[in-house]
Amino acid sequence: MKKIIALLIVISSANSLAINFFTKKHGVGLPASETNSSQGQQYRERIKRKLNITSYQENGLTFYNNSNKGLYLIKKANLSDNGFKNIIKDADKVRYWNNGNSFIQALKDHTKANGCIDKVTSVSHGWASKSGRGEGHGLSGSYGKNGLYATEQTRPQFLLDRLGTATVNGKLRQAVKMGEIKFCKTCLLQFYACNISTYFADVFATISQCQTVVGTGQVSPKYQSTETDLDRAKTYSAFHHWSSVAGLWEERGQGQWYRVTPVKDDNGKLRGLVKENIGNTYLAL
Repeated sequence: MKKIIALLIVISSANSLAINFFTKKHGVGLPASETNSSQGQQYRERIKRKLNITSYQENGLTFYNNSNKGLYLIKKANLSDNGFKNIIKDADKVRYWNNGNSFIQALKDHTKANGCIDKVTSVSHGWASKSGRGEGHGLSGSYGKNGLYATEQTRPQFLLDRLGTATVNGKLRQAVKMGEIKFCKTCLLQFYACNISTYFADVFATISQCQTVVGTGQVSPKYQSTETDLDRAKTYSAFHHWSSVAGLWEERGQGQWYRVTPVKDDNGKLRGLVKENIGNTYLAL
């Protein structure tokens, strides 16, 4: 059944996930050329078959049935954003988080209830800071603090003793090792947030062994016009069309979507990662 999104969004600065202060670090490692590798495409198709997600065309756009499956995570501080509300509106399972520990706890609870995690859609504003260290390498928690970062080394210095701050390579890895968090054999992680680094995606993909997608630039709904009936139809329904673009003049070429696809051997052991720049538009499943 077609997903109908009736909630009117306000086309304003509130709908942009962009932050005024950027660092070039989030774009380091982003391939210069856009690609759509066979490994990346095939992995995505396996996810669709696994979750019985089917596609159809309308108004020249691709839409999906059953795409509300999986775990949707939204930061509590961002609940008032109308664009975010529309993304999670018809989601099957939604959890709110405010720091790194609560983000990880949501993954633990989903594992306990479902056996393993097959799809995560994380919705939040990106990291905002004027200090260089740590920018782009994680998700900021409430009020821009105590979030989830790639490693201890990339976490901002002033957050070292902040209650609730966690790292992917630390607490998440340990929870996976202990069996408290289990990702399915084929799984997808989608991060809807501004200025997330390729390094954060690489670390998350390595530990989860899931296809991982992040926006390295300013992320916002691709369609935001209400001038014509067709424009309105796209704006109100096509929230899975996500845009990521460069934020500042010196960030040219660093604003695209970055996708990491795990490659495993016949025994299921991770052999490597296929890393690619998939362009300015991502169609979220």
